[in-house]
Amino acid sequence: MTSREPEIIIVGAGVFGLSTALWLARDGYKNITVFDRADYDARNYDPGYGCSAASADINKIFRTAYGDQQHYQDLAIEARDMWMSWNDQIANTNEADLAKPLMPRDRLLEECGVFYLSSGEDKLDTHSQQSLNTLAQTAASIRRQIYPKGDQLEEKRLATEMAAKWNKKYHVADKLAGGRSHGFLDTGGGIEYAYKVIDPFTGVKTGPFTGSRHRLARTRSIYANSVGSSSFWAIPEDD
Repeated sequence: MTSREPEIIIVGAGVFGLSTALWLARDGYKNITVFDRADYDARNYDPGYGCSAASADINKIFRTAYGDQQHYQDLAIEARDMWMSWNDQIANTNEADLAKPLMPRDRLLEECGVFYLSSGEDKLDTHSQQSLNTLAQTAASIRRQIYPKGDQLEEKRLATEMAAKWNKKYHVADKLAGGRSHGFLDTGGGIEYAYKVIDPFTGVKTGPFTGSRHRLARTRSIYANSVGSSSFWAIPEDD
């Protein structure tokens, strides 16, 4: 039987280092130390203070559409369950019992939706179409959370299955590219907020993700990223 008493040292307190420590601890190991050159515990992973790990950022777009790369898709779906479980744990824990500076109102994953757009084409780009096909074949429940743009049947399905706010988000890209853009709205996508912030409007220290969400909504900006000829946009909530 393997001993759970060895001293374990992990170098790097980014997502890989912390995940390794977390799962080792869950597996019963007791003596685990994580080292990093950045003062993450004091700076709350704020990239403005030298926290340069790939996982340290204001936010990360969360998505499940990965073309024909089913392995990444499946990892994202599995991770989503963990993010939502953490949201529930935080919400149901007294503030005094949470690690500072977390608060019960904080959410690690905000499912505000992600819009995928094809650029300069008269149909969905290959990556986006592969994403829909792979999800339909291997994760039908996740595929049902996605609504292709410009399809009257899909728009009707959205109106029937989802809250009214999603109809507005479905039409957010209607005027782009002269109205000739193609894409889809993923209602299960969103933003993972990555560090504690000061609300720029109130000067009050907020949850790691609440203040950032408010800033997004009030400026009505949209975070974007791209893969090949397609781009995906996280759509903030209105105040």
